[in-house]
Amino acid sequence: RELPQTAIDLDPRQKGTLVHTLFEHLIKKIQENQYSTEDVLIFLEAKRKELNLYNNEEIFWKIQKNKFQNLAEKFFEFEKQRTTLFKSQTETSFEIYFNTNTKTFSSRKNDTCFVIKGRIDRIDLNINKKYYLIYDYKSSAAQAFQYSKWLPEHQLQMFIYLLAVESTLTDSLKVQGTLYYLYKNFDTKKGLIEGEVAQSDFNYTKRVKSLATEEQIEKLKKEFIEFISSVFVKLEEGSFKTLPYKNTICNDCDWKKLCRAQH
Repeated sequence: RELPQTAIDLDPRQKGTLVHTLFEHLIKKIQENQYSTEDVLIFLEAKRKELNLYNNEEIFWKIQKNKFQNLAEKFFEFEKQRTTLFKSQTETSFEIYFNTNTKTFSSRKNDTCFVIKGRIDRIDLNINKKYYLIYDYKSSAAQAFQYSKWLPEHQLQMFIYLLAVESTLTDSLKVQGTLYYLYKNFDTKKGLIEGEVAQSDFNYTKRVKSLATEEQIEKLKKEFIEFISSVFVKLEEGSFKTLPYKNTICNDCDWKKLCRAQH
């Protein structure tokens, strides 16, 4: 009789879900000054049951639980001072509309516009200086790009987050950056951030490649809007040509066998 196969590690989806929910829980506890190791363990056990992880496999679960407990402790050490300066909002869903005639994003529903939906991992509000920063959690530096490569590499996620927050804000506060939060080493320097904010509030040097002036950020947003507008116009025209912008990405694509493009 064949025994069922057992995975020692969590798959990427399970791991990502657990990391995001853990960080969301920890942010709340840290801001309320209620963080404790005991609470972390109780939370992890609850999530184990909810996500149906490692049933009757205590040894494997203990290994994973220890990893996430260590991650929680490192997260707490990194965040405990930041929470005195920033108030965090996590797992924020958004829905924005793009008008190809005016080339603008809006939060107002319009049936003639293209809709973009998503969820942002984290939005931080500087309590004293009153500006926003957007963070996207990543497990690997290979998933993070400096802003200079966003358009050339068609990495559009952070542009969309930036414009989504700006489109849905009910106040006049600025979004001063969209950064990757690399939680393996707690590096938050990759992405895009206004230079003066980066230097005064985070002690980043001018050598950090994510720094940009307000003029550069506005220019980047305009370039992205022109790009995304051209994409939507092609969709309106029914143009769905199978022309990958860079053929080398096809080598690792999971959908290569189903794609109509020539390989």
